[in-house]
Amino acid sequence: MALIALAGQGFLRGVGDLRTPLMVVGAANVVNVVLELLFVYGFHWGLDGSAWGRSSPRPAWASRS
Repeated sequence: MALIALAGQGFLRGVGDLRTPLMVVGAANVVNVVLELLFVYGFHWGLDGSAWGRSSPRPAWASRS
């Protein structure tokens, strides 16, 4: 999944679109922070919540870049 995301970002940067990869990474980081807080502190999942919060936005991030 990460290889697809990196290839998409590389393609967009290669054709001169620098804004879209920046926006996708920024949005993925915001979603990551929200999910981390929700899963770790809201649901009291601890380390498992941190893992779920980190891995949940990855498919969406890869499909957008």
